[in-house]
Amino acid sequence: MFRALFLFVAFTGPLIASAQAPTWWVAPDTVLALELPLDSTITVAQIEYGDAAAVDSVVWAWKRVAWDLPAGWQADLCDPTVCHTGVPTSAVQLPLAPDTPSFLKFLISSRGIPGEGGGTFWVFPEGQIQHHLTLHFTFSSGPTAVPEAADPEAVLYPNPTSGAVHWRGELPASGTWHVHAASGAVVQSGRFPELPDLHSAPAGPYLFTPAIPGQPPVRIIKH
Repeated sequence: MFRALFLFVAFTGPLIASAQAPTWWVAPDTVLALELPLDSTITVAQIEYGDAAAVDSVVWAWKRVAWDLPAGWQADLCDPTVCHTGVPTSAVQLPLAPDTPSFLKFLISSRGIPGEGGGTFWVFPEGQIQHHLTLHFTFSSGPTAVPEAADPEAVLYPNPTSGAVHWRGELPASGTWHVHAASGAVVQSGRFPELPDLHSAPAGPYLFTPAIPGQPPVRIIKH
């Protein structure tokens, strides 16, 4: 029996280790920022993605990493398998042909309530969360919307930083933000005008994702 167990482990081990990271393609980008009408109009927000190197059908999965919307907004999340009511924490899709794009699509409405919000999601082949692709969605509606930054990489300084960072220009008066570690895990969350403080965080790269239309995530280096 022990010999048979050894042979089983020896045989299955390489299969687990052989999983390769996808050769990602994404459209239009990994970050999608939209301003919503200040009424009950439903807006479609969609990011498509896939594995350019796939030769067989792929079973895609996704996980909600962060999500925050103003009270009263309505959002439903769709993937190629199903349109969910609301925004679940995770799902596994039906198999897709290698040349069929997958997507995350929001049907979202501010319902006439001004504010800002959004979220971060991981997409990955089922069972390979370590090979995830991170997608960011940010939405705003009404007078709280902040104009696009002229230089999106220069909004935070100093960078690299020993901990504290400052906002270059006029600091947003409201809105949410998250800081992600290189693994994708959320290590800090807050609301403007508060800003992140990485004094207690280990040295390394982080991703600051503000819920501001036109402002993509900003890479922060903690030294």
